[in-house]
Amino acid sequence: MLENSFNTLSLSLYELYLCAKESTLLPSFLGSTLRGAFGQALKDVVCIMNHRDCAKCIVFDRCTYPYIFETPVPKDLHQLKGFQQAPHPFILMPPIDRKGLSKNFDKVSIQAEQILPFRLTLIGKAQESLPYIIYALSQMAERGLGYARAKFQLVEVKHNNKTIYTIEQQRLSNMTQAAHSLKELVTDRLKKLSTKDTIKLKFLTPSRIRVDGDLQTELTFQLLVRNLLRRLSMLFAVHAEKPLELNFKQLIELASGAVVAESNLKWLDLERYSNRQKTKMKIGGFVGEIAFSGEAIETFLPLIIAGEILGIGTGTTFGLGHYQIEPAF
Repeated sequence: MLENSFNTLSLSLYELYLCAKESTLLPSFLGSTLRGAFGQALKDVVCIMNHRDCAKCIVFDRCTYPYIFETPVPKDLHQLKGFQQAPHPFILMPPIDRKGLSKNFDKVSIQAEQILPFRLTLIGKAQESLPYIIYALSQMAERGLGYARAKFQLVEVKHNNKTIYTIEQQRLSNMTQAAHSLKELVTDRLKKLSTKDTIKLKFLTPSRIRVDGDLQTELTFQLLVRNLLRRLSMLFAVHAEKPLELNFKQLIELASGAVVAESNLKWLDLERYSNRQKTKMKIGGFVGEIAFSGEAIETFLPLIIAGEILGIGTGTTFGLGHYQIEPAF
């Protein structure tokens, strides 16, 4: 049972609510906007150096900002050989309709007093920095979002359906049993699924999966499994108590036993602005529904659920590669 290997990675999941202080227009996909604004606010909150340069900072190894936002690759870690950064220990999931994104570069109208919900997942040691992160997110909201820098307020944070922060109290409370192992979350989700030899996935945000550097427009079950194993093995190697111990070659071979039953995937282009490169960048990927069938499906359900929680492909920190398991046909 794959889920038994997921016990050493801990996560905390939070719901956050921003209240608009004024009317504005925001991108229909808010993920990259939230990520960029959060990164700037977090650095301002924790950085103690006038030069602001992480590369020459004496406290780099102990600082919250680089660990969360510019996660360094641990030395002698073969899984990440050649990578400049390790996978980040957070996911910001912007508000997404269950129908998913369907149009390129849309703007949505936000009215004053409107509540904008989003989700935050913290992984491994990042959970210890929750007070800094919540404060940084509150500062992010006050500074404003979008091109017009529209002002918001962080009015509430919830964990396990319990309020742990309000704008009136402005301190954390009810923080008992904050973390869960990935195994716990996967096992709980497994109990609610009846899927065995058929599974349907709905990709709600663009999913960017590459093979030999080329972005893929279609998905096989084996490619899905290969990329989920890659995502999890990297997260476990950097952020878990122990690395993920699985026979990856054997699992990838086993995945060939499932085939595409039906596919309605399509390509969707989005744009984000890169502060580092001072230009707009395309962040397109495939969205839509795809169904797989085969005896191998049941074996890989825990892995697919883990991907439902943690995403797949690149850009997962700001909500790309997000899918949901749907009722089978």
